[in-house]
Amino acid sequence: FDKCIALQNIPVGLFDKCTEAKSFQNTFYCTGIKAIPEGLFDKCTKATDFSECFAYCLALTEIPEGLFDKCPEVTDFGRMFTGSTALTSIPTGLFDKNTKVETFNSLFEGCTGITSIPEGLFDKNTEVTNFAGAFQRTKITEIPAGLFKNNKKAEYFGATFLQCSMLQSIPSGLFDNCTNALGFSSTFAWC
Repeated sequence: FDKCIALQNIPVGLFDKCTEAKSFQNTFYCTGIKAIPEGLFDKCTKATDFSECFAYCLALTEIPEGLFDKCPEVTDFGRMFTGSTALTSIPTGLFDKNTKVETFNSLFEGCTGITSIPEGLFDKNTEVTNFAGAFQRTKITEIPAGLFKNNKKAEYFGATFLQCSMLQSIPSGLFDNCTNALGFSSTFAWC
């Protein structure tokens, strides 16, 4: 449904019979999508790629809790909600069951309605190597202490908080456990 700009609704149970599906890349890159049905991916237990799945869903206002709880094989959430400007919050524990994720690059880039990051958002994602641009151009005002405390394999933080113009401070020790980090280019540029 990539770039189906008039599409507004996703039917409940749309993927219930797609138990072998592995990739949802660019699936709903649709500006008119208003809501994500709860349990949309519950039967897609083999899915590994959700990159850009809901990118530029300009009318999307919320993410259902537990949206990816039944998808333990996911490795790629890159650009997942990029440009979804109407989103206003991130559910606590959104990625808790996705312990194999390797990339969150540009995850919420340009989600200008997001003002906060839940505590422990990435606590269970110990395999992540890429956080580049994850919160770029959001309106977050603070970064939770210990946001990356369990991400010891993380290598890329370039532009992670680029243009977060409302950000008021950086917690001490934010990257203390990220001993494999290779790049911090423009991490806090234009804050």
